[in-house]
Amino acid sequence: WRVHPLRRRVYRLDARGGSWTPRLPAGYALRPVDAALLADETISNLDWVTEEMVSERPSVDAFLAHSFGYCVQHGRDIVAWCMSEYNSGSRCELGIATAEAHQRRGLARATGTAVIRHALAQGVYDIGWVCAADNAASVATAEALGFRLLIDDTVWWVRG
Repeated sequence: WRVHPLRRRVYRLDARGGSWTPRLPAGYALRPVDAALLADETISNLDWVTEEMVSERPSVDAFLAHSFGYCVQHGRDIVAWCMSEYNSGSRCELGIATAEAHQRRGLARATGTAVIRHALAQGVYDIGWVCAADNAASVATAEALGFRLLIDDTVWWVRG
């Protein structure tokens, strides 16, 4: 067994009062993560989305019933997604990813903005974001979306 340190940053956002209008570059389409997306047989990599949907929910159906998200489609591929996690009352956290070939185009900010807008419509406004301190892209996205740093610390995990 080995113990590994991980510096993490914990952010919070009170989304009330913000302006949440997603903007995408040409050639990209924003789509909700919903049953229609999952039924779209033209998408080549839905497994990337469904893997995240079940990362903290027991099934895709449980995600669809209790969580929400948005993704960005480019051609036949999903190239970015942002989904709510650990939803409870007026709170949730966000999980987010962008395919490497499509990074630095504002896609994470667009999906994050869309999810925050959807969260507010559902009465969810207290939103968390946790990332490794050395994940510069995640730190930059959280801060660009208006999240405020609450905790910058080290956690320890055991791997065997």
